[in-house]
Amino acid sequence: SNLVVLSACETNIGENIIGESILGIARAFQLAACHNIVLTNWLIDDTSSSQIIPSFLSGIQSGQSQP
Repeated sequence: SNLVVLSACETNIGENIIGESILGIARAFQLAACHNIVLTNWLIDDTSSSQIIPSFLSGIQSGQSQP
């Protein structure tokens, strides 16, 4: 996939392993050669997520540049 969006709470949280960087769910996507990953460092409620993510994806589909 060219773009992965993980719209759950704190998806960028992981264990910092010396010499390996942060090991979290994003690492699996990086190893699978996905270089565009949208993650969160904070708690996000369902209402906000349900408004932000569709708007973001709509912008991508309409030709706006990816992050």
